[in-house]
Formats: sequence, structure tokens, C-alpha cells
Amino acid sequence: MGHIASTLLLCAFVFAVAWLLMPWIAACHLADAWKLGVLWLALTLGFEFPVGQYIVRNSWGTLTDYNVPQGRIWVFVLIMTLIALRLALAAARI
Repeated sequence: MGHIASTLLLCAFVFAVAWLLMPWIAACHLADAWKLGVLWLALTLGFEFPVGQYIVRNSWGTLTDYNVPQGRIWVFVLIMTLIALRLALAAARI
């Protein structure tokens, strides 16, 4: 249960960061928000897998945080990373 709570908290944090950085980033168009979301996701994955593999020394078979049927919902953080700026842009226009 703690894993779910921490994942949801991190999703909220990612959205808050996107919201706060929106004026500085100046992503006024939907396409810009999607491009930056893809960049943020690529940077996150580009950091997470090499660190897990080579620094923490996890094997590729231990990627249990991506197993949603077992209640491991880390993938939602990645989805939020992808769409956070887009959601913040939409919320600012309301």
C-alpha cells in the first residue's frame, strides 16, 4: 500500500513541477508540450535503467516495478512524466 501512495505522491509532484516550470519553459502550444514530455520521459528512462543496471546492480529480470497486475504501478509515474506538461497547459487554459 505504501508503494501505491508513494507513486501517487510522486505523480502529484511531477505535475506540480510541470505547473511551476510552465512559465519558464514557455510551451504555449500542444506540440511543444508533447515534445518536452517525450524528452522528459526519455531522460527519466535514460537515467533509470543504466543506474539500476550498472550502479545498483539490478538484473533486467528484477524490473518488478513495472508489473501492474502485481500492484506495482511505477509505470504511472512515467505516464505522468510524459503528460504532465500537457495537463498543466490544459489546466492553465481553463
